[in-house]
Amino acid sequence: MSTMGILLSAIVMIAGLFGVFHPLFQQQAALGKQAKAQRERDELLVMYERIVATVRDLDEDFRTGKIATDDYHRDRATWSERGVEVLQALEKIGGKSIKQNLTVTSVEVDLVNTETIDQDLDDVIEAAISQYVAKADKKRPARATN
Repeated sequence: MSTMGILLSAIVMIAGLFGVFHPLFQQQAALGKQAKAQRERDELLVMYERIVATVRDLDEDFRTGKIATDDYHRDRATWSERGVEVLQALEKIGGKSIKQNLTVTSVEVDLVNTETIDQDLDDVIEAAISQYVAKADKKRPARATN
């Protein structure tokens, strides 16, 4: 075999290997992007759950008199703003509004009826999570059954 034949064979072999492995690397890169986006969503959801738990703890501490009124209002407003920021970040990642028909507004604290505030907050959170899960299920391809 001549030098030119060996060189041509090597070029054909490299081109063939590139043709075989290139789609695999592209698919792996796409899966990596999807995994990264899912990981970001999961981190934001965990962060949001922590914020909600903190707000609930603040409400409980305020009801039991462990926190002064001024501190409570300041801390609750701060944590509520963080929660809104996290929800907005979730919407940006998801591409569409998680809340759709829900509106999250700042809630004035009713010293007598903080239980309804907790329930309202729980309802908004549950509805947002349900809509998020429903959207995630729609995006997920259906599995083949035997």
